[in-house]
Amino acid sequence: MCDSKLFAVSPDGRLVVRDLTAGTLSELPTPERLVAVTRASGASIWVLAEAGGTLYRLSTEGKELARVRLPVLATTVTNWEGSLVLAQMVLGGGETLLWRGDGSQFRPWVLEPRSVDAPSAWRALANTVALSGRGSHLALVFPLGRPELELLDSKGTHRTVPLPYFGAPWAPLTDAPSPDLATWQKPYVSVAATRTAAWCLSFQEGPFVDDPAARTRGRHLVEVGWDGQVRAVHTLAIDGYQLTSDDGERVLILDRWLGVWELEKGAR
Repeated sequence: MCDSKLFAVSPDGRLVVRDLTAGTLSELPTPERLVAVTRASGASIWVLAEAGGTLYRLSTEGKELARVRLPVLATTVTNWEGSLVLAQMVLGGGETLLWRGDGSQFRPWVLEPRSVDAPSAWRALANTVALSGRGSHLALVFPLGRPELELLDSKGTHRTVPLPYFGAPWAPLTDAPSPDLATWQKPYVSVAATRTAAWCLSFQEGPFVDDPAARTRGRHLVEVGWDGQVRAVHTLAIDGYQLTSDDGERVLILDRWLGVWELEKGAR
């Protein structure tokens, strides 16, 4: 968020801007396809290239201000406590999952990757994450594998919170990876940190069919306090795609067409 503008990466890797005041949706040109966007200082944003090796700083009008070659391939990035947190693409063994830096230099920080006895491509999938931070709290969820939330503080202390699983019976609750991605459980796709809670958006809830428009996904929002207690499960009337917060107090839900929805007060 920058003023009333909400920046998001579309499902096909484009950088789009939703003006929450005017209600308009526009697209900004980027050097390459993207996988993540997060705020920077002033009227600028950081975006992560889809290939994972390059971080760009752009003005809110799309002008390139800086280009950073990362020391590792990354799958996502978020701005937290005045620094950037990267999630490393896990390919071998012994990596540190999360890295921190100032935008020019990054160092390994915390968390071991999930252990998966499988080829490197599967290990990378199993350790793909979504990140969001607010205040002294950072939240992390896994789109594939066990339905869990990781809560971290600025010292790197973390706790694992088991989350409810909303997948249909066809989706086996197993940690054993398979070459067939359709058999993997896909619990949570996005997380948003607000002042009081981490909000976790469910991922795949119906059969994983070839046509993305025919999949049922993102119909539940789990509210978890920073003490690790699940406070509520909110049922959504739309297929959620991504979460964000414009003010640190309310959570906003983006659908796959990048429409913006606000959770109704008292909704469950």
